[in-house]
Amino acid sequence: MTRPARRAGWLIRTAWPPLLWLLAAVVVLLRGLVVEVDGWLPVHLVLLGAVSNVVLVWTAHFTNAVLRRPSDDRPAQARRIVAFNVGALLVVAGAVLESVPLLSTGALVVVLAVAAHAIWLARALRSSLPARFARTVRFYIAAASLLVLGIGAGVALEAGVGDDEIEPRLVVVHLTLNLLGWLALTVLGTLITLWPTMLRTPMGDAVEVAQLAALPWLVIAVIGSAAAALADLRIIAALVLVGFLAVAARLTSPFVSQLRAKPPREVATWSVLAGVLWFVLGTAGLAVVELVGPDWEAVDDRLGRHVLPCLIVGFAVQVVVGALCYLVPVMLGGGPAAVRASIQQVAALGRSRVALLNLGVLVVVLAPGAGRTLGLLVAGVAVVADVAVLALTAVRASRRTASPGAAAIP
Repeated sequence: MTRPARRAGWLIRTAWPPLLWLLAAVVVLLRGLVVEVDGWLPVHLVLLGAVSNVVLVWTAHFTNAVLRRPSDDRPAQARRIVAFNVGALLVVAGAVLESVPLLSTGALVVVLAVAAHAIWLARALRSSLPARFARTVRFYIAAASLLVLGIGAGVALEAGVGDDEIEPRLVVVHLTLNLLGWLALTVLGTLITLWPTMLRTPMGDAVEVAQLAALPWLVIAVIGSAAAALADLRIIAALVLVGFLAVAARLTSPFVSQLRAKPPREVATWSVLAGVLWFVLGTAGLAVVELVGPDWEAVDDRLGRHVLPCLIVGFAVQVVVGALCYLVPVMLGGGPAAVRASIQQVAALGRSRVALLNLGVLVVVLAPGAGRTLGLLVAGVAVVADVAVLALTAVRASRRTASPGAAAIP
């Protein structure tokens, strides 16, 4: 079997877990229209299940790419992915059944899988020759480390550690470490190289300089904001988030000139750009909520109504979908003609899907009551359409790869 065929097969196999997690989230959301469901359940299905699976697979891929390493460690990676999903299933089951031992066991398995992933990243970085964008891997290592802390905060929350006053603060700590640490750092580290590649424009040396300076301050900001929230220092937690945004803006400032040189024209670049804008709005919204909220209970309430839709659907889901709309056709291969066919298939009605998803998020953030439900349905339809298009593209590519006369990219 050729290398592109093996790569396509690996991509298709690892696409199933996030796909199933997303479908489970959609089913839960639809069920919520009929009966009351725990609002945190679809959040964990999306973030812990779907998005985190994508992060594990693609951070390994980008690590091998930027360090110029062979992709010969897939059996170990597969074991980590299986362990992670088993742990995530136990976490969700423990939350649904309100079983702290079950949830804690699942969280431990997830932590071990993520820690093994971080160790693999560190070993790959240490054993590789110097590479221009090796610092990207450091973003991934930092992000995985912050997820471990975030999982600990989540377990403490479910176990009822502390009194009623500390519970909403633990919610903020959990979200800060997971969304800004695990996801945002991963996205920022990846976009350094992926964004100009998607736009097909030069990177420039300014990107490397910004990357070198940004990571320590971003990590300090995430930990500092979470620590301030835990210590009941709302104003400090909010101001540190503003600092996080300032450093992130400095890191991504070269993107502005890249945008001017070549504006987005495809579904992938529009999705990623919209996702980054939602990230800015969501993080700024979190800072504002912490700053003006009369207490942590009010902060917790406003998080669910206004901030989480921005950061989960607008940012996390949309950036992942946008990146995959670019990566999947290229990675599936099959020859230049097959790649062009895959790109055209993904691009079909792409702008409509992007517009639908962002309209849905906007309605969820701004509309009250039934309007929020309508917005969730609209955004959910857009996400399902994106997933269906990517799945169909992968299936067609696998059939081409399996055919005896399939072409391969050298």
